[in-house]
Amino acid sequence: MEQPKFPGNVVVKGFMVYAVFTFLALIWGGLRGDFNLLYLDEQKNLNLWHDTLMGAGCGLTVVFLSRLLHHYFQTFRTLNRDFKQILGPLSTTDCLLLSFFSAIGEELFFRGAMQPSIGLVLTSLIFGLMHTGGKRYIPWTISALVLGFVLGAMANYSGNLLAPIIAHFTINYFNLLFLQKIKTNTSN
Repeated sequence: MEQPKFPGNVVVKGFMVYAVFTFLALIWGGLRGDFNLLYLDEQKNLNLWHDTLMGAGCGLTVVFLSRLLHHYFQTFRTLNRDFKQILGPLSTTDCLLLSFFSAIGEELFFRGAMQPSIGLVLTSLIFGLMHTGGKRYIPWTISALVLGFVLGAMANYSGNLLAPIIAHFTINYFNLLFLQKIKTNTSN
């Protein structure tokens, strides 16, 4: 009988990191006197279909742009190979779990707790700087900075975190799946 496959070490570490982000977001919200981190503007009604489609559309657009950058620029192919080597092999379930944990943890922390306190610009700058790793990873940092503004603007526009969470999940999930398909020893 085949044993069930448990998530890999990267997934466990990811869960722990994003659990800390969620915990810190709750503390920040509590200190602010507002544990409801999912709504930035209680005056705006949740529009489930609109916000879901906005998040999915944004996420898929970013995924498409990621593929174009990978196809046309060696810098992005190198970056993707580096990430694949850092993360190691991931199953579809691993990609799903990592994407879910990061979307929830980062959006609760950055857009739910931080952004209402210090604003869109400073939050986006910090979000970009949290995605660093030296000169080699500058394209990743720049794209995270731009995405910080996009995700933050979606949160401000909708008044809640549904669209940014869905966009963040979509981007991470499809990009992690893509990393599993690229070869690490060619310019593919």
